Amino acid sequence: MKKNKRKVMLFVTVLLVAILGNVSLLCADANAWLDEYEQAGLVDIAKSDADKDVRSAAIDRLHDQKALVGFAKNDKDVQVRVRAVHKLNADEHQAFLTELATKDKEWWVREMASKKISNQTLLAGIAKNDEVVRVRLAATERLDDQAVLAEIVSNDADRYVRRAAIDRIDDQPTLAEIAKKDKDEWMRQEAVVKLNDRAILEGIAKGDHNERMRYLAAHRLNAVPTPEEQERNDWLQKLRSPIPYLDERSRIQNVFYTFGQAAKRCERVAVGVVETVRETTPADSREGILFVEGQRVVLSIDASLYGKGDKKTLTFTIMETMVIHGPLDIEQRVVKPGDRVLVFLSDKWYNIIYLLSNPPGNPQYFDFDRSKAKWDKADMHVLAHIILDDKESEREVISAAKRYLGFFGEKGKRDRDTYCEFLCSLLQSPVKRIRDDAESDLVLFHTREKDPPPDLDKLLADGRVRKEVKDYLRYLLRNEKPKEE
Repeated sequence: MKKNKRKVMLFVTVLLVAILGNVSLLCADANAWLDEYEQAGLVDIAKSDADKDVRSAAIDRLHDQKALVGFAKNDKDVQVRVRAVHKLNADEHQAFLTELATKDKEWWVREMASKKISNQTLLAGIAKNDEVVRVRLAATERLDDQAVLAEIVSNDADRYVRRAAIDRIDDQPTLAEIAKKDKDEWMRQEAVVKLNDRAILEGIAKGDHNERMRYLAAHRLNAVPTPEEQERNDWLQKLRSPIPYLDERSRIQNVFYTFGQAAKRCERVAVGVVETVRETTPADSREGILFVEGQRVVLSIDASLYGKGDKKTLTFTIMETMVIHGPLDIEQRVVKPGDRVLVFLSDKWYNIIYLLSNPPGNPQYFDFDRSKAKWDKADMHVLAHIILDDKESEREVISAAKRYLGFFGEKGKRDRDTYCEFLCSLLQSPVKRIRDDAESDLVLFHTREKDPPPDLDKLLADGRVRKEVKDYLRYLLRNEKPKEE
C-alpha cells in the first residue's frame, strides 16, 4: 500500500510539473520533495521489476549513491550491476570499486570498476594479472607508471593491450627500445610515430629492414623540429605572448576578428542598440543559406557607416566561436538587450582554410581581393563587434572604423605607407580594443606582405610602437634576439 501511495504521489507531482511547463516555477522545497519521491520510485522499480532492461533504465536515472552501491553489489543480472557501477561517484567509492575490480567474479563488473579506480599500484596489478583481456585493457588505459607500461608491452599476450600501453608511454628511451627491438611490427610502428629523438628516427629511416618503418620514421622526422628550429619556436612563443591575439590558444581565430580584417570582408557596418538576444535554433535555418550558430541579435540602427540598406533594424548572428575565442574578455563579447554596439557584418561565409592557403584571397594580406576568395551565401553574421560604453569611446571607435573602411571599403584607396602610419596612430588611442586591434593588424601587415615588404627599419624606429612588438618582429623577420637589459 505504501509503495502504491508513493507511486501515485510521484505521478501526480510529475503531472503537475508538466502542466506548469516550467520546473523553475516550483519552490526549492517542492523541487527537493519531487526529487526525493522520484528517487524513491526509481529505487522501487530497480529493486522489484522483473525486466532487467527496466531495472537498468531506472538505475540510469538514479543518483542515490547508497542505493547504487546496493545494486552494484547484489543485483542478480550483470548488466544491471555494470550500469550501477558506471553511475557510482568514483571519488566517494574508491574502496568499494577496488573490491569489485580485483575480486568480483563477473569480468564485466571488473572492467567497469577498473575504469573508475585511480590507485596506480592496484591498476598495475589488474593490468598484469587479470585473466580477461578487456579488464587488463581497461586498467592499462588508466596507467601512468612508465616502467609498468613497458613491462606490459614486453609481456602481455594480447596485441591490443600492448598497443594501449604504448599509447600511454611518453618515455623516449622506452619508445626507442620498442621501435628498434620489439618482435611485433605493429608495436614497432606504434612506437616510432611517438619518437621525438631525431638521431634515432634518422637511423630507422635509413637502415630499418621494414619498409613501412622507414616510411613512418621519415614522415615523423618532418614533424620533429631540429634543435635550432626548436630554439626558434621557443623564442617566438615567448616573444609573441605579450602581443594581442597571438597566444597559442586563440591566434588562428583572432586574426580574423580585428577591425582591420573585418573591414576587408564586411558588407555592412552599423551602430545601434540591441533590442533582443536569443540562442539560434534549427528553426532559424533557411534553404540554400548557410546556418550560423550562436547568438541571434536584433539591432535597432542609429547610424549606418557602410553598406546598403534602409531598414530600421538588423537581424544577425554573433558566431558561437567568436563568443568563445574572440579577441576580448568573454564578458565583453556577450551582448545584452540595451547594449549599444558597433558591428561589422557579412552575409558571405568565407572558406577559412582556403583563405589561409591562398594569399590573394586571404584577408590577412593588405591586397586581399574578394573576387579571389571562396565563400558561400550565409546568414548575416558578425565579423567584429564592440560594445560602446560611453560617448568618448564611441567617437574613437566610429572614427577608427571609418578610417579602416577608407582603406578597405568598396571605394577605399589602399596605400601601404599611409596604412602603416594609420595603424601606428591608433596605438595611441585611449580605447584598449582599438590599440589591440591595431597592434595585431600591424604585426600581420609586416609579416604577411612580401611584394614589396613594408619598411621594417621605419617601424623599429617609431616611438609609438611597443618594444615587445619590435622584439617579436625583429626576431621573426631578421632572426635577431632581443638584447638583454
